[in-house]
Amino acid sequence: MCTDQPGAQAPVMGQHLLHDFDPGVVFDLEPVDAVTVTALMDSVTDIFMPDQGPARRWPVWAGPQRPAATMEGGMAPDALLAEHGFSVLVTVSKDGSRHQLLFDAGTSPDGVVANMDRLELDPAAIEAIICSHGHFDHTT
Repeated sequence: MCTDQPGAQAPVMGQHLLHDFDPGVVFDLEPVDAVTVTALMDSVTDIFMPDQGPARRWPVWAGPQRPAATMEGGMAPDALLAEHGFSVLVTVSKDGSRHQLLFDAGTSPDGVVANMDRLELDPAAIEAIICSHGHFDHTT
């Protein structure tokens, strides 16, 4: 709670539930060996950000190159694209098998696929696409 009055306190919720519902579907979840989330599209890309904790960054300088007449040697890194929108590839592994799903699909028809190509990921391995909501920047 924001207030300009000194000593003001936020209201305390009672012990009752404001909303109670019975979910229509119940999922039985089971443990897996690993879950990897690969960001395919986001509003920003930063090729200079280092690996941090479990987050691993794409090695842009060791990745694919593209012609660039202004660069010494005539080549430049083929960096990942960034555009308004969001998309991640979720890979779940258990007992030696892998399953991949695409969570959201970005803004442009080719941005996510172009980044998958740069990351050497095969779109044909995707088993399901989940759209978080219907806005164009998550569904194209």
